[in-house]
Amino acid sequence: AIATYSNTDFELKNGAINLNLRQSLSKMQDLSIDLDALKYDINNDQVFTNKLLAAGGYSRGSVAAIPSSLKILAAKIDHTIRFGKKHKLESGFKSSSISTDNIADYQLFDGTSFSEDLNKSNHFLYKENINALYSSLETKFGKFNIQAGLRYENTYYDAHQLGNSIKPDSAFSRTYSNLFPSGYISYEVDSLNTFSFTASRRIDRPAYQ
Repeated sequence: AIATYSNTDFELKNGAINLNLRQSLSKMQDLSIDLDALKYDINNDQVFTNKLLAAGGYSRGSVAAIPSSLKILAAKIDHTIRFGKKHKLESGFKSSSISTDNIADYQLFDGTSFSEDLNKSNHFLYKENINALYSSLETKFGKFNIQAGLRYENTYYDAHQLGNSIKPDSAFSRTYSNLFPSGYISYEVDSLNTFSFTASRRIDRPAYQ
């Protein structure tokens, strides 16, 4: 018979700082500024062991240290102006910078000693910058409420997979820009019922950790 043992020690430490300012420029205009700084440290230690439970049996296994560090800096400024009681224009700019440092350090155990597993071990670095301009106009006509918006986004990212004695380095980078329109229209039937239609173009990104 073969017995398999495994153990995982996962630890997550994170911290965040947020600063925000809200200023009323006039009865019809508001300005807001948000600054965010976040840091995540992830430690993940793994141990796997296989044992042959028989005469002359063996013990084989691996040990892995998989730490990861994530830093996020973001700044946003928004301006709102109202035209009477039925029209509102919102505009803003947002910029964010993300960097990650991911290490996978694997060691093989042959029953007596450990050796580095270069086929699995790697070190991955990733940086991403996103800048966006956006604006939306909301207006009311009787029982209709209408909003139309547009977001322009520019993204740049750079990635580097560090190699070792048997694995070569690899790297890639890209810059791209996109437009993301959005809008909705709603109709208030009465105080309890409203019909609405919403459409938008969005982008989803994988979780950084």
